[in-house]
Amino acid sequence: MGIRIFISQNISHNVIDPVFRMQVETTSMDESITIPHLNDFVYNYVINYGDGSGDKTVNTYDNPNCTHVFTNVGTYDISISGICETIFVNNDGTLKLQLKKILSWGNINLKVLNFYGCSNLNELCGNGQGLSKVVNFASTFYDCTSLTTIPTDLFRYNVNVSTNGFTSTFQGCTSLTTIPNNLFDYNVNVSSYGFASTFYGCTSLTTIPTDLFRYNVNVSTYGFASTFRSCTSLTTIPTDLFRYNVNVSSYGFYQTFFGCNKLQLNQWIFYADGEQSTRFLNKSVNFEGCFYKSTFNGTQGTAPDLWNCNFGTGTPVKTGCFGGGGNSATSLSNYVSILAAWK
Repeated sequence: MGIRIFISQNISHNVIDPVFRMQVETTSMDESITIPHLNDFVYNYVINYGDGSGDKTVNTYDNPNCTHVFTNVGTYDISISGICETIFVNNDGTLKLQLKKILSWGNINLKVLNFYGCSNLNELCGNGQGLSKVVNFASTFYDCTSLTTIPTDLFRYNVNVSTNGFTSTFQGCTSLTTIPNNLFDYNVNVSSYGFASTFYGCTSLTTIPTDLFRYNVNVSTYGFASTFRSCTSLTTIPTDLFRYNVNVSSYGFYQTFFGCNKLQLNQWIFYADGEQSTRFLNKSVNFEGCFYKSTFNGTQGTAPDLWNCNFGTGTPVKTGCFGGGGNSATSLSNYVSILAAWK
């Protein structure tokens, strides 16, 4: 039986637990674990593996103390205090399957974080202050297939996130059921590729929060490409979801909802009634495959009338925007009005 040395508790926004804490689980005797780091970053920390073996010091990315053998099968709370600028699983190594929970992000100067492939990770700490120096969350929780919820304040302190900011962050999180309101409210500098594939393949998601991208006004090239692609349980889209993302450009809405076969379309996700003449004026926006669906098994909705928008000198890409056998008079009340170029 593993030795538990830490009891998780809620921490207010004004107090940072200085220690990074994560829970791991071993399934066999004499099981080894390695904390993965990237070279060319700073490491000067003390690690305790939570099994009574005491503190150990790490001062290089490949220090022998990054690896530890647990004699017994059990659950252990590992703590890191000091400076540890990266934790980088990237779908490799022992931690990939052993990691269960993040109990505290700590204050260890984290700059790069990657838990790609940690399929048993099922809980994240809700206070993200310890992540304030991370400027890119690309693929951070990719294929974390046991993750069911996202803490509301996870990205609250990441005001410098910009290019590629949330690319594939939660892609393949097949157990994720909800997205919290205000998740990206403070990430106002997100730009090109910002939300590309962010929730791609999150097959348990059913709804999107109102105003999820309300304050991400700098999103541009590839900004929402494949954001919700293959979210096969998604049923509704909130009004005004992309109304304020006026800088989205080339490939901006490429395959955004591709393969969302239950999705009830909302005609007012890009603009309010009467804004068709101004919303995309003189802009070249890519809508290729945006709402493509091969089949449909949801509630009838109404397509946004992009074919009535004034693009001025812009050249929109329309191919297959409303394509596929799932788009028809059954799924869209205004299907007969959609111009052929958009199908």
